[in-house]
Amino acid sequence: MDKRLALKSFLSGIIGGLVYYAGVQWLLSSGFAPFNVAPTKAFLLEVGVSVPYLVVIINIIFGALMAMLLGILYGPNINIGNGISLGFSLWLLLMLALSPIVGWGVFGVGDAEFLDKTDIFYLQPGWSYPLLMLLLHVLYGLICGILITKWGARHLMDDE
Repeated sequence: MDKRLALKSFLSGIIGGLVYYAGVQWLLSSGFAPFNVAPTKAFLLEVGVSVPYLVVIINIIFGALMAMLLGILYGPNINIGNGISLGFSLWLLLMLALSPIVGWGVFGVGDAEFLDKTDIFYLQPGWSYPLLMLLLHVLYGLICGILITKWGARHLMDDE
């Protein structure tokens, strides 16, 4: 395992995680979000955890660890497509595991649309939730893929 690649991949994931978090916050503040609370915060509320700033910390650390894993797994063979695949995989994890836990259902097809629109766990019906989350996760993966490929693994390619 190359420690420089692991560190640079971790830092790339921090940047990607921040962009993802900022995207979710922008959706919420602009009124475009099909939910009243970010998916990560909904999960924390569902399990009874209400710690300030924990949502941003989880998004950044999880994004950093996943990017580091990506960099370690692919090493000098990493490419931008690997990053996009990571983003897509994390989106699937959100859609198939986290969303049902908070009552939003698989791909947002659950009973949350029948809640009062002011309820914290309300989710608009339709495809806006899975599509917006796919867009943000692919953006995260694209950022990680570009940064790890062009910056993180450069020293490995130069050694060849």
